[in-house]
Order: sequence, then structure tokens, then C-alpha cells
Amino acid sequence: PVDTLDKQTRVALGVDQILRDAATGEWRVRLRTAQEFDLESAAPHRAGEASAVLSGQLGPHVLNARSSLHPVERQWTELSSDLSLLILERLRWWSTYAYINTTVQSRFFRDDPTASSFEGVSLPSLQDGRLHAFTHGGTLEIVKPLSLYGMQHVDLESKQFVFQKIGVEYRSTCHCWTGSIDVTYFHQPRDEYVVSFL
Repeated sequence: PVDTLDKQTRVALGVDQILRDAATGEWRVRLRTAQEFDLESAAPHRAGEASAVLSGQLGPHVLNARSSLHPVERQWTELSSDLSLLILERLRWWSTYAYINTTVQSRFFRDDPTASSFEGVSLPSLQDGRLHAFTHGGTLEIVKPLSLYGMQHVDLESKQFVFQKIGVEYRSTCHCWTGSIDVTYFHQPRDEYVVSFL
């Protein structure tokens, strides 16, 4: 219930910088930096997380990265990135890396302690208050509008595979609906196969 939450008052100051293509005016690189302050805490704990978000786009290739540092604890609270590359005309590869440190109350878990995923990465387990995961996959367009896709999720804390998935997707020509079937092999918490229809 809302009436059981502690009072919180925060303010953030930041700078947004954009590098644009001189010829087209389109943005290529964007860097946003910010410092958060918790007005309910006493000094020196008033200074909250310092964060930086870097985004880059070059044609069909996209890169996003985020970092947050707790200045008092001097620990990273969040490191994440996602990269998407068009390798061939019909083949796209992507990856997502996430490091979340919950021991110093990172922004993500502080604001949503019941969250089950971060930037599309499921949280299979939290060891020592940390999420440390890497997910990568790819999509191959066989023939329009049919594509083959696959992905693999690795828990870097335990150095174990969590799951692997492969499937087929049909995308309508109007791009207004999709249908897919996939098979997922879960390594944790026990070995099992799951077939899904969407």
C-alpha cells in the first residue's frame, strides 16, 4: 500500500549532449550525465547515484550503454549495454549485458523491488545481491515474412547457461501482428524443454 512507503524526496541535475551528422542533421552519438540527490538523507549520504547514458546509431547499427555509481559507497550500482548489428542484409545479431548491484540499493531495484527483469533480461537468480548476466541472439530472415531466431542467456555470477531458445516467427506484411513458435531449453533450476506459441 502507498501509505506504508517511506517519504522520499529526490532531485537530479544533468547535462544532455548530442553529436549530429553535419550533412543530414541526424544524431549519431548522445551522452546524458546526471547526479541524483536524496533530500531526505543527511550528509554525506545526500548525494545519490551519478549516472551516464551513452547512445550511438550508425545506419542500422545501434549501441546503448548505461552506468551508475554510488559516490558514498564508491561502488557501481548498474552497468548495462545492448548492441544490435546488421551483419548481412537478412541477418541481425544483438547482445545485452547487465550488471546490477543490489547491495547498495541501485536505482532499478530500489524503485521496483519486485521486478523480474532488467532491459529485457530475466533475473533467474540473485547471488550476493548481484545480477550479472549476458544474453545474445540473432534473427535470420529466411523469406519474407518468415524469420528464424535464437538466443542464449548466461548467468555470469554462477558461470552457467540459464536457457537457450530457437524459434520461427511470421510477421504480417502490414506489420500489425506476428505469430511465432519456439522451443526453450532451461538449464536452471532443472533441465527441461518448453514449447511456446504466440
